[in-house]
Amino acid sequence: MLIGIDVSSAQPGVDWAAVAASGRQFAWTKATEGTGYTSPEFAKQWAGIKAAGLARGAYHFARPDLANGSAAEADYFLLKVGDLESGDLLALDLEIGSGPLANWAITFLDRVTAGAGFRPMLYAAPAFLQATGCTNNPLLGAYGLWLADWTPLPPSPPPGWSFLAIWQHTNQAQVPGVAGPCDEDFFNGDLPQLLRYGKGGVVDPLLAQHARDWRVLRVENGQDPDDWGAFRAHEAAIGAPDPGAVPVPGWPAGFGGPAPNANNPNLSAQARLWRQVRRNNGQDPDDWAAFEHYEIAIGAPDPGPIPVVGWPAAYG
Repeated sequence: MLIGIDVSSAQPGVDWAAVAASGRQFAWTKATEGTGYTSPEFAKQWAGIKAAGLARGAYHFARPDLANGSAAEADYFLLKVGDLESGDLLALDLEIGSGPLANWAITFLDRVTAGAGFRPMLYAAPAFLQATGCTNNPLLGAYGLWLADWTPLPPSPPPGWSFLAIWQHTNQAQVPGVAGPCDEDFFNGDLPQLLRYGKGGVVDPLLAQHARDWRVLRVENGQDPDDWGAFRAHEAAIGAPDPGAVPVPGWPAGFGGPAPNANNPNLSAQARLWRQVRRNNGQDPDDWAAFEHYEIAIGAPDPGPIPVVGWPAAYG
């Protein structure tokens, strides 16, 4: 696990060498807001993070409440961030606005993806995602989620994501080199995994999500969770794009953090995960015949041609 921080103009004069010496390994800094504001600290913080040897990310604070077009905000963000280096990370900070915002966010994220050549993350709080219709959306689920949830225990992913890319667990961290409290974040993986979310990286968050779910099921069924050929067959079976004959660097570590745990192996757990993947792919999550085919494809016992009483309500 990696620990990092995120800052803005509210934390001027950061001593990045001290931050790095404290064991933090990555940092985010606010770059822009709306279509006309650039943080006066951005240039110094962006350069300072790099000079201290930390992985760095830049985020844009969205202002859909001002009736700004998300494409215009994306263009402004890319303009002010400028040229990116290998491993640099980008994110959309979505926490202001009301009404349905999923399409607004998707347009922003897609436009930044096209301009930067890799997918940014989406930062938001669980309640805000729910209130603005941003859950259970397969297009948003294709982007890594940086979740703001200031709770003592790791939160569950919101509907639409099966794992968190980053968890912001507090806004009151005391960090050497930073005057006053700041936000602190956890990444459940190693540094190469984190950098794969950035420029030049190879992790597709949706593919990673599929892989994580699949590996959990493989362990539950007493099967090898690192068999790339079997995973490729699984992706074909659920109608997902072929991930290719050769695994990306870091398989299996590059997909969703730690190896899965084997606990409570049962049909309902498999069905719950399978249904989430189906939703993410825009497919019918209640197709029992497709689920039966899937169980057979992964080597699980055939659940039978007739669903148990309660399908699909009994299965997540």
